[in-house]
Amino acid sequence: MIVNLRSDTFTLPTAEMKDAMMTAKGTYEGDESAARALASTGEIYMLMGDLDKANQILKEIASLSEIEKLSYRNLALLYFVLGYEEEGFNYLEKAYEAHLFILPWITMYQEIDQYRSDPRFTDFLKKMELIAN
Repeated sequence: MIVNLRSDTFTLPTAEMKDAMMTAKGTYEGDESAARALASTGEIYMLMGDLDKANQILKEIASLSEIEKLSYRNLALLYFVLGYEEEGFNYLEKAYEAHLFILPWITMYQEIDQYRSDPRFTDFLKKMELIAN
């Protein structure tokens, strides 16, 4: 699967996406603490353009008793894409506090372009030293 998140269009082969979905689902079924895999499933739905299913995934994650630190970036992205701005910023901050190595990649997602002018996003990037103060 090749996804260029900085372009206006991208191709997601249906068969490969279904395989990815089944793999992601198989990693969390029956395991309440596997929010990361569940968040990855939500991210796949988001990339496929199925925002209703991505929203359902967020509801499932909210019902979990524990959320793994590694899922914070995925959750921030999902919340932003689904229009939950405050929750998106809250999970960005949690990801930062957890020192997630993958967090700088959040800047590559065009799906959050509408938040780039938000002072909180700019401050966040400065804090991560991704842009100059």
